[in-house]
Amino acid sequence: MNDKYLLIEKYHLKHENNAWYSEHENSHKHLIFKDSFFEKNDVLGLLFRINKLCMAKVKYFRKNIDKFKPLKYDYKKGFVSVPLWDADFLKHRESGYILDFRYLQTITSYDDFMALCNELEKYEDMNYKIRPIVENEYSILEDFLYEAIFIPEGVTAPPKEIICQPELQVYIKNFGNQKDDICLVAETDNKIIGAVWVRIMNDYGHIDDKTPSFAISLYQEYRHHGIGTALMKEMLHVLKQKGYQQASLSVQKENYAVKMYRNLGFQIVDENDEEYIMLYKF
Repeated sequence: MNDKYLLIEKYHLKHENNAWYSEHENSHKHLIFKDSFFEKNDVLGLLFRINKLCMAKVKYFRKNIDKFKPLKYDYKKGFVSVPLWDADFLKHRESGYILDFRYLQTITSYDDFMALCNELEKYEDMNYKIRPIVENEYSILEDFLYEAIFIPEGVTAPPKEIICQPELQVYIKNFGNQKDDICLVAETDNKIIGAVWVRIMNDYGHIDDKTPSFAISLYQEYRHHGIGTALMKEMLHVLKQKGYQQASLSVQKENYAVKMYRNLGFQIVDENDEEYIMLYKF
């Protein structure tokens, strides 16, 4: 069946007098579009009309649709990829942002919509590469260990000397001496801007002596550009290739990164008052 008619079927639209209508129980029928509109528009145009999205949004997403992945939510599987006609969400590939059609409906100002578009385009303009760290760069992990410390809003950041505490030194002390020490860095313009590293250690997220624990951070000005997600994905790929069965991490419950870890496939396996212990199984 043509994707347009699959869309019609999904939304239970009724055809009458050369037009398509929605009709809900105990309510009047509502004109969605006429046959002429149906014939001349593509699936995206029809989908956005059904969801009451304006022409500015149609034009933007039609031009940039390859930058988005159509999704719907399955209560058993979570977000799953679907053809455009069956989508309820669009995921921006570079940033990982998931846009709900209902959320897009709430943006009624053109300036507010353009602000959203500009925010998404920031991720597309960020040119960086991910590569293994080299030995003479190990010292930079001190910077990223400090940057990895979660500072709640309104709380003063601790002095950098805090990383000398034994419970933090376990993440970087003598890094590279153990066979399970693996680190990737993100680099732009020959500057390292972020790092993700794993080792088997007795840290906050320790599971057992066969499960590497994650640490990740970026300099503040490079956050919210999808780089952290890209680093995590690449490290998960490396660990899978090396034959690990699982990997773990700990994260403060208030940390926005919890959502990223969940989207990557990490599951909460334990918690205390402040932190989640999360596990990824390959």
